[in-house]
Amino acid sequence: MKFKQFINESDDRSYTIIAIEKECQPFIKAIRGASGFLYRNDGYGSKGPGYKKKVRSDRRPMDSPIEIHEFVDEQFKKRFGWKGRSEGLFVWGANRFSGIGDNPNFFTVFPVGNFKFIWSPVVSDLYGDLVPFTDEFDGFLENWNKVNKSYTDKNLKKAVTSNNEIMIGCKEAWIIRRESLPTLNKELNLKLKWL
Repeated sequence: MKFKQFINESDDRSYTIIAIEKECQPFIKAIRGASGFLYRNDGYGSKGPGYKKKVRSDRRPMDSPIEIHEFVDEQFKKRFGWKGRSEGLFVWGANRFSGIGDNPNFFTVFPVGNFKFIWSPVVSDLYGDLVPFTDEFDGFLENWNKVNKSYTDKNLKKAVTSNNEIMIGCKEAWIIRRESLPTLNKELNLKLKWL
Protein backbone atom coordinates (compact mmCIF):
# COMPACT_ATOMS: atom_id res chain seq x y z
CA MET A 1 0.00 0.00 0.00
CA LYS A 2 1.32 3.44 -0.89
CA PHE A 3 2.27 6.06 1.68
CA LYS A 4 -0.47 8.37 0.43
CA GLN A 5 -3.10 5.77 1.31
CA PHE A 6 -1.63 5.26 4.76
CA ILE A 7 -1.13 8.92 5.55
CA ASN A 8 -4.83 9.58 4.92
CA GLU A 9 -6.05 6.74 7.15
CA SER A 10 -6.32 8.02 10.70
CA ASP A 11 -7.00 4.52 12.08
CA ASP A 12 -3.78 3.02 10.72
CA ARG A 13 -0.21 4.21 11.15
CA SER A 14 1.81 4.01 7.95
CA TYR A 15 5.22 2.46 7.50
CA THR A 16 6.56 5.96 6.78
CA ILE A 17 5.13 7.48 9.96
CA ILE A 18 6.50 4.60 12.03
CA ALA A 19 9.89 4.91 10.29
CA ILE A 20 10.07 8.69 10.86
CA GLU A 21 9.07 8.24 14.51
CA LYS A 22 11.82 5.65 15.00
CA GLU A 23 14.58 7.12 12.81
CA CYS A 24 14.16 10.85 13.43
CA GLN A 25 13.92 11.06 17.24
CA PRO A 26 16.73 13.64 17.71
CA PHE A 27 15.03 15.98 15.22
CA ILE A 28 11.53 15.33 16.62
CA LYS A 29 12.75 16.23 20.12
CA ALA A 30 14.51 19.38 18.84
CA ILE A 31 11.54 20.61 16.77
CA ARG A 32 8.68 19.73 19.15
CA GLY A 33 6.63 22.81 19.96
CA ALA A 34 8.22 24.98 17.26
CA SER A 35 6.37 27.59 15.21
CA GLY A 36 7.84 26.43 11.90
CA PHE A 37 9.43 23.54 10.04
CA LEU A 38 12.19 22.72 7.56
CA TYR A 39 11.42 22.63 3.86
CA ARG A 40 13.19 22.32 0.53
CA ASN A 41 12.25 22.63 -3.09
CA ASP A 42 13.25 19.13 -4.07
CA GLY A 43 11.84 19.05 -7.58
CA TYR A 44 10.85 15.39 -7.32
CA GLY A 45 7.07 15.66 -7.44
CA SER A 46 6.91 12.35 -9.29
CA LYS A 47 8.34 10.51 -6.27
CA GLY A 48 4.98 10.71 -4.55
CA PRO A 49 4.08 11.89 -1.06
CA GLY A 50 7.35 10.97 0.61
CA TYR A 51 10.70 9.25 0.29
CA LYS A 52 14.04 8.86 2.04
CA LYS A 53 17.03 10.70 0.57
CA LYS A 54 20.75 10.02 1.07
CA VAL A 55 22.66 13.23 1.73
CA ARG A 56 25.82 13.76 -0.29
CA SER A 57 28.99 14.52 1.62
CA ASP A 58 30.83 16.00 -1.36
CA ARG A 59 28.41 18.54 -2.81
CA ARG A 60 29.88 20.80 -5.47
CA PRO A 61 28.31 24.20 -6.17
CA MET A 62 26.14 24.65 -9.25
CA ASP A 63 26.20 28.44 -9.37
CA SER A 64 28.65 29.81 -6.81
CA PRO A 65 32.36 30.11 -7.63
CA ILE A 66 34.41 27.19 -6.30
CA GLU A 67 36.84 29.57 -4.59
CA ILE A 68 34.02 31.04 -2.49
CA HIS A 69 32.49 27.61 -1.83
CA GLU A 70 35.78 26.23 -0.51
CA PHE A 71 36.56 29.34 1.52
CA VAL A 72 33.20 29.27 3.34
CA ASP A 73 33.50 25.51 3.89
CA GLU A 74 36.86 26.01 5.58
CA GLN A 75 35.42 28.79 7.75
CA PHE A 76 32.56 26.51 8.85
CA LYS A 77 34.97 23.61 9.44
CA LYS A 78 37.13 25.75 11.75
CA ARG A 79 34.17 27.08 13.68
CA PHE A 80 31.64 24.23 13.71
CA GLY A 81 33.71 21.14 12.89
CA TRP A 82 32.10 20.33 9.53
CA LYS A 83 31.81 21.76 6.02
CA GLY A 84 28.23 22.97 5.81
CA ARG A 85 28.39 23.93 2.12
CA SER A 86 29.64 20.57 0.81
CA GLU A 87 28.44 18.20 3.56
CA GLY A 88 25.04 19.72 4.22
CA LEU A 89 21.51 19.32 2.97
CA PHE A 90 20.16 22.77 2.09
CA VAL A 91 16.77 23.54 3.60
CA TRP A 92 14.90 26.65 4.65
CA GLY A 93 13.04 27.57 7.78
CA ALA A 94 9.36 28.19 7.15
CA ASN A 95 6.32 29.23 9.12
CA ARG A 96 2.79 29.96 8.04
CA PHE A 97 3.82 33.41 6.88
CA SER A 98 6.62 32.20 4.59
CA GLY A 99 4.62 32.61 1.39
CA ILE A 100 5.90 29.34 -0.05
CA GLY A 101 2.55 28.83 -1.74
CA ASP A 102 1.27 25.60 -3.23
CA ASN A 103 4.34 24.61 -5.20
CA PRO A 104 4.11 20.79 -5.51
CA ASN A 105 7.88 20.49 -5.18
CA PHE A 106 8.05 21.97 -1.67
CA PHE A 107 8.68 19.20 0.84
CA THR A 108 9.13 19.17 4.60
CA VAL A 109 12.37 17.58 5.82
CA PHE A 110 13.01 15.19 8.73
CA PRO A 111 16.74 14.43 9.25
CA VAL A 112 17.42 10.79 10.15
CA GLY A 113 19.43 10.06 13.30
CA ASN A 114 21.82 12.53 14.86
CA PHE A 115 22.06 15.76 12.92
CA LYS A 116 23.75 19.13 13.10
CA PHE A 117 22.90 22.46 11.55
CA ILE A 118 24.32 25.88 10.70
CA TRP A 119 22.27 28.98 9.95
CA SER A 120 22.33 32.75 10.20
CA PRO A 121 19.45 34.97 11.32
CA VAL A 122 20.65 37.72 8.94
CA VAL A 123 21.55 35.74 5.79
CA SER A 124 18.61 34.33 3.86
CA ASP A 125 20.78 32.72 1.16
CA LEU A 126 24.56 32.96 1.37
CA TYR A 127 25.20 32.92 -2.36
CA GLY A 128 22.17 35.04 -3.22
CA ASP A 129 22.83 37.62 -0.52
CA LEU A 130 26.60 37.99 -0.77
CA VAL A 131 27.85 37.02 -4.21
CA PRO A 132 25.68 38.96 -6.72
CA PHE A 133 27.17 42.23 -5.52
CA THR A 134 30.64 41.33 -6.73
CA ASP A 135 32.41 38.98 -9.11
CA GLU A 136 35.64 39.25 -7.18
CA PHE A 137 36.70 37.17 -4.21
CA ASP A 138 37.87 40.30 -2.35
CA GLY A 139 34.41 41.82 -2.68
CA PHE A 140 32.82 38.64 -1.36
CA LEU A 141 35.29 38.57 1.52
CA GLU A 142 34.26 42.08 2.52
CA ASN A 143 30.58 41.02 2.51
CA TRP A 144 31.44 37.78 4.37
CA ASN A 145 33.26 39.68 7.11
CA LYS A 146 30.05 41.60 7.84
CA VAL A 147 27.96 38.44 8.45
CA ASN A 148 30.26 35.53 9.30
CA LYS A 149 29.85 35.94 13.08
CA SER A 150 26.08 35.73 12.71
CA TYR A 151 26.30 32.04 11.76
CA THR A 152 25.39 29.69 14.59
CA ASP A 153 24.60 26.07 15.35
CA LYS A 154 22.14 26.98 18.12
CA ASN A 155 18.38 27.50 18.44
CA LEU A 156 16.78 25.29 15.80
CA LYS A 157 13.31 26.47 16.86
CA LYS A 158 14.26 30.02 15.93
CA ALA A 159 15.93 28.85 12.71
CA VAL A 160 12.77 27.15 11.48
CA THR A 161 10.84 30.42 11.73
CA SER A 162 13.53 32.48 10.00
CA ASN A 163 12.68 31.83 6.32
CA ASN A 164 16.48 31.60 5.93
CA GLU A 165 18.79 28.96 4.50
CA ILE A 166 19.80 26.24 6.97
CA MET A 167 22.53 23.67 6.31
CA ILE A 168 21.64 20.32 7.88
CA GLY A 169 24.38 17.74 8.47
CA CYS A 170 22.96 14.21 8.36
CA LYS A 171 23.42 11.01 6.36
CA GLU A 172 19.80 10.63 5.31
CA ALA A 173 16.54 12.54 5.55
CA TRP A 174 12.87 11.84 5.00
CA ILE A 175 11.47 14.22 2.39
CA ILE A 176 7.69 14.45 2.86
CA ARG A 177 5.06 16.47 1.01
CA ARG A 178 4.15 19.54 3.00
CA GLU A 179 0.43 18.75 2.95
CA SER A 180 1.16 15.67 5.09
CA LEU A 181 2.55 17.87 7.88
CA PRO A 182 -0.75 18.16 9.84
CA THR A 183 -1.01 14.35 9.96
CA LEU A 184 2.64 14.03 11.00
CA ASN A 185 2.13 16.76 13.60
CA LYS A 186 -0.67 14.74 15.17
CA GLU A 187 0.81 11.26 14.78
CA LEU A 188 4.29 12.20 16.01
CA ASN A 189 3.05 14.58 18.72
CA LEU A 190 5.19 17.39 17.27
CA LYS A 191 3.04 20.09 18.88
CA LEU A 192 3.85 22.51 16.08
CA LYS A 193 2.15 25.67 17.30
CA TRP A 194 0.80 27.16 14.12
CA LEU A 195 -0.84 24.14 12.42
